[in-house]
Amino acid sequence: LLEKISKDVNDLRNKWVFEFDEAAIERVKIINTSQESLVCTKEERLWWMSEPVTDRADSVRINGIINELKNLKIAKEDFVSDTESDIAKCGLDKPILTVSIGYKDQVQSLLLGHSLDEKVYAKRSDESSIFFVHDVVIKDMDLEPNDLRDRQFLRFESIGSYGIEQIKLEYPDTTLTIDKTKEYDWKIITPTEVLADGDVVRGFVEKIKEIQIQEFVDDSGENYAKFGLDDESAVSVSVFRKIGEGETVKFLVGKTDENGGLCYVSRADSAAVFSVPTEDFYDIVTGGLLMMRDKLVIEFPKENATEIVVERDGERFVCQKEEGIIQKWFLRNPVNVEADIDSVNQVVWNLAFLKADKFFDTVGGDLSSYGLDTPTLKVSVTYEESEGIKGGDAASATGEVSETKPVELNRITKTLLVGNKLEPSNEKSGYYAKLIDG
Repeated sequence: LLEKISKDVNDLRNKWVFEFDEAAIERVKIINTSQESLVCTKEERLWWMSEPVTDRADSVRINGIINELKNLKIAKEDFVSDTESDIAKCGLDKPILTVSIGYKDQVQSLLLGHSLDEKVYAKRSDESSIFFVHDVVIKDMDLEPNDLRDRQFLRFESIGSYGIEQIKLEYPDTTLTIDKTKEYDWKIITPTEVLADGDVVRGFVEKIKEIQIQEFVDDSGENYAKFGLDDESAVSVSVFRKIGEGETVKFLVGKTDENGGLCYVSRADSAAVFSVPTEDFYDIVTGGLLMMRDKLVIEFPKENATEIVVERDGERFVCQKEEGIIQKWFLRNPVNVEADIDSVNQVVWNLAFLKADKFFDTVGGDLSSYGLDTPTLKVSVTYEESEGIKGGDAASATGEVSETKPVELNRITKTLLVGNKLEPSNEKSGYYAKLIDG
């Protein structure tokens, strides 16, 4: 009994600096060493900064601060004084750093004063006791506003692009609208109807979900033109989870920095201007229709090809297929001989499912800059496309053979022009090309 009751006051003190329910905390306020106030409040499980700027806060960082305060404990030997006159001596009358947490109408604040060795004098605002805490608390809590701002540019829920129904890119002179459809996956609706490149669209949605802010550039809301974010220059990007229910997210994309590695962006619901990496993002936004459209240029069943014409270096080669017990290809020009089937098939198979790597321009541009005014290679393929059903190929639900319908064969010719190399000094460089009527 004597051992149990032989305690001094420090043995009996509560050693925890704070006592609170982490989930209940609604406000965090830090007055840093520059005497600038940083105020963050929680709304529906997310943290927002309200001072000195209004912006989304880094919820992970703030929850980490709350957790650190929750686990802040005082060693028995670190209680310094309970005398009010010592407050000024320890620098706690004018603390260098103040950290406050609040829930409902309750506030708990920690004041930090002078340092001694690796410790710093501290006290609760509502108690007289002065004690030491490790100076790592100052290192962790002495933050600038941008340290607490959310570095993730956009936040919205979707698994990849699943659940997204529409993407809209509004340029100063046109609008690109891409809808999710059951028939064609993604389809461009405006300014023209054409299939979209599903891989590009899905990759774009994934990219904007993960973009990290590199720099907080401007919070004034007055210099949009400087960053290409004014109405005359910016590209407005909207993502809709449900068409007709308002944007899930909306943001603006401006110009790049002088090095081209970063571009300026802003959220539609914020005055702040940020910079984000351009990689796999900026070219897609600014490329618009040419970047988003499906890259498939020519598609036909390779067995339907009937003629191949190649014009190169002033010569013209014509190959035609003849049906028989064995299909054969014959070279008709410049000589009339049986053709090497492997060589012909290589051309046919490459043309049967021809995809572009990238679109650069549309008709009306300067073709000479691509070497397409006088192409180095011209390839034409003629193939048959059938309409109708042969008798006996289709049956009714009762198993009866349907009435015979004539099969109409349409002969279609596609001609590809090939111009200059993209990179003349690179042996593996691709070439500029276009369809003669495309």
